[in-house]
Amino acid sequence: RPIDVVRAPALSVDDKRTILAAWASDFYAIDSMPALRQVPGMPEPISIDEVQSALKELDRRYGI
Repeated sequence: RPIDVVRAPALSVDDKRTILAAWASDFYAIDSMPALRQVPGMPEPISIDEVQSALKELDRRYGI
């Protein structure tokens, strides 16, 4: 889940932002449901809102 990326201690802040930004991109958007992203390795789609919320949390935690 996106929040798990934010919480991952092994990843740098830049790596976390890169991962979440990629997930937010249209590349992972589901054609018939553009508000959802199908990320490889995830059992179910995630919403763009969840990804954006994780990016905001990342900014909040690291004062960006």
